[in-house]
Amino acid sequence: MNLLQLYWMRYSGHAAYLSSSLQQLPGVQPTGVVMQGAEDDAGFSKMLDSKPETLERSLFMAYYSFNEADADARDRINEHTQGFGRVLIALHHKANGRYGGWGAGKGKLANEGVEVRGYFEKWVKGTLSKTHSVCIWHFKPQATGVDATWPAGSFYMAAVAKSLGERVACLSYLGCTRASLHPTIPSDCIPSE
Repeated sequence: MNLLQLYWMRYSGHAAYLSSSLQQLPGVQPTGVVMQGAEDDAGFSKMLDSKPETLERSLFMAYYSFNEADADARDRINEHTQGFGRVLIALHHKANGRYGGWGAGKGKLANEGVEVRGYFEKWVKGTLSKTHSVCIWHFKPQATGVDATWPAGSFYMAAVAKSLGERVACLSYLGCTRASLHPTIPSDCIPSE
């Protein structure tokens, strides 16, 4: 997947590098996006500059890949990203709080997939909200028909380190309103409406 993402980043005009390639060139400091596979914990920790001032200027961004990973992988990633100044994650969960298990509907199979809602509730309440201002909102809570998933569905989660003196803004033109805030994962952003 990283190769496809790398292709699109470069095709779109963004400097992008594969972490696995950079790890073979010690001392090289990339000036663009570093594409890192979640399964390479050792490589990830090697790539990070652990100086607090550098981490505070960094962004951790994951689109669905973070919620698709199992809880153990998420925990290993969070160990390294807690000091990042900004976090942007797109996540998805079904009504039962899980991601995946799409063929399952009844009985024993209904709880297949990876736990998402419970994990994010625990992470935000227990750790992230102590160091970051957090806002999590539904992509389109007013959707109807096939797209009607509220309160399940897809969400954005934005977080900014409190040490930066900023607070995440809940902006209606990004779809964030009081009605679209996640019903169980806490946010401390104030809707602009």
